[in-house]
Amino acid sequence: MTARKPTQEEMRATLNLMLNGMTQEEAIKLLNHAYVALMRRGWQLMQYAPKEDGSRFDVIELGSVLVHKCVVKDGTCWIPDNIDTWPSEPVLFRAQQESDKKEPNL
Repeated sequence: MTARKPTQEEMRATLNLMLNGMTQEEAIKLLNHAYVALMRRGWQLMQYAPKEDGSRFDVIELGSVLVHKCVVKDGTCWIPDNIDTWPSEPVLFRAQQESDKKEPNL
């Protein structure tokens, strides 16, 4: 007999229970596991990101669950949305994926 695959809602509920009871040490270990997994998928530390104006790449910020598009201007990473641009302090970057490249408004 094959086990049923949990739904997204069930997985979220399980993750929330796990995270709410997590110690600081466990949370740090989880963050390290996520960091290693992302590095294996081509992400790099932000300190190695291009600094030239006009450079474009994907970024991850702590506290966000999205991959953002960054454009460098005056040495700062800016994340454009439909209306404005926002300064960013991301922790990881990667080259933009070919299928994701768009010309953001700056």
